[in-house]
Amino acid sequence: MHRRKQPVFLVLDRHPAHIAKSIAEYVQSLKGRLELHFLPGYAPELNPDEFVWNHLRQQGVNKTPLRQDESLKGRVEADFA
Repeated sequence: MHRRKQPVFLVLDRHPAHIAKSIAEYVQSLKGRLELHFLPGYAPELNPDEFVWNHLRQQGVNKTPLRQDESLKGRVEADFA
C-alpha cells in the first residue's frame, strides 16, 4: 500500500483469515485506500477455477487409475487439454 495513489479493490472469499479483526483494523487504518469486497458464501459461478476443479473431479485423473509407466503430470496435462 506504500506509495499507492489510487485505492485498491480486493475481492476475497470469507476465509477466516480474511475476516479477522486484525484485518478489519488494518483496512480501517488505511482510510479508504483499500476496499475489501467479499464473494458470497458459495458462488462457483464467480470463480472460474471451480469449473476446472469440478471437471477434473468428475472426469479427470481420479476417475481412472494410472496405467503402468503413465506419468501423473502427463495425465493431468491431457485432462486439462
